[in-house]
Amino acid sequence: MLLSRIESIGRGIKYLQRFRDIVPVCLRCGYSDIAEALRLSNHLELTIKRLREEQERFRDLSASEWLQRASEELGPMFVKLGQRLSTWLDFVPAAFIKELTKLQYGAS
Repeated sequence: MLLSRIESIGRGIKYLQRFRDIVPVCLRCGYSDIAEALRLSNHLELTIKRLREEQERFRDLSASEWLQRASEELGPMFVKLGQRLSTWLDFVPAAFIKELTKLQYGAS
């Protein structure tokens, strides 16, 4: 019983650490309003000012370009997910297919 609870806590910590990796990437890419509303900056050691500065480099990107770049930044699991999505021609809009296809070849 105790071992099960300890394992559960360990999984929770692992997920929280990954959450701390993923959320800042999304916030840098234009979702700082959500961070302000949820007061995430306090918990993620981010400042809204710094987020807004980092958003400048993503300002001119379309949603599909942002998804492709964020996938690369988040690592192999997200690259693989993007690669898989790029093959779903019936479900994913063409603009996203075009950008996510770049993940197949490692091109940015």
